[in-house]
Amino acid sequence: EMTDDNVYAYPNPVTPDYNGLITITGLTYDADVKILSSNGTLIIEGRSTGGTFTWDGCDKNGECVASGVYMVATATKDGSKGTVCKIAIIN
Repeated sequence: EMTDDNVYAYPNPVTPDYNGLITITGLTYDADVKILSSNGTLIIEGRSTGGTFTWDGCDKNGECVASGVYMVATATKDGSKGTVCKIAIIN
């Protein structure tokens, strides 16, 4: 079940020496995922696959995001349950 206690992102924080994907885990199958900046701007969105969602740290234009805290808003496929977790990115 997707709850605030079991939905999390790793690595977190994302340090300048990390070049891999950021993984959000604990999601339900086909959950809606939106990554937002601290001011609410949509950075990227997609659907989970097998309970996880991966993000390369770039926005929808393919540019790496700036240092900051990003919110990961998730919702089940039917919209009945949602969670929010945070990712800190340090460039």
